[in-house]
Amino acid sequence: MKKILLLSLLLFSSILIAQRQNAQKRQNFDASKVVGIFYYEEVKAIKRIKIKEKELKYSVKKAIISYNSKIKEISFLKNAELKGVTDLVNATKIGSNRGVLGDFRTRVSKVLSPIRDSIKGFEKRLNANLKEQLSKKQFKNWLKFQKRTKRELEPKAPEVQRRNAPPRRRNTRQRRRY
Repeated sequence: MKKILLLSLLLFSSILIAQRQNAQKRQNFDASKVVGIFYYEEVKAIKRIKIKEKELKYSVKKAIISYNSKIKEISFLKNAELKGVTDLVNATKIGSNRGVLGDFRTRVSKVLSPIRDSIKGFEKRLNANLKEQLSKKQFKNWLKFQKRTKRELEPKAPEVQRRNAPPRRRNTRQRRRY
């Protein structure tokens, strides 16, 4: 009886320790995702936009390839800075000191904000180019595809936090109905 009780106590404590260690795992910071470096898949985008005409497919594909090449160029040129910020954030343990935290955030944002601004500029040019070429419905589908692609890049909260958090509302423009 004592052996069974001791064995069950040992098993129970090992399970609790394992769960606590899983909850303490920190997600790795990736500066390129935070800045918004990602590439559109041309074929997938054309399929989601629902383009039928060959000339329009070609021009949209050309615009997306041009955007991807510009983003690859930025990624190549700023790779050292992004890697440095990624290593810095992953290496530091941020405490509860607000002064240090604020200083840390400003240093990181000084490096990341110019890169983010240039990427947003290229994205605005791509959207303006596609708005001229596509119909309203197709452009709306493009914006939905773009939003969904960006949402996939966002870091997900650990499982424990997701269970305890209230459900996230997708459409914030709707009013709540009580």
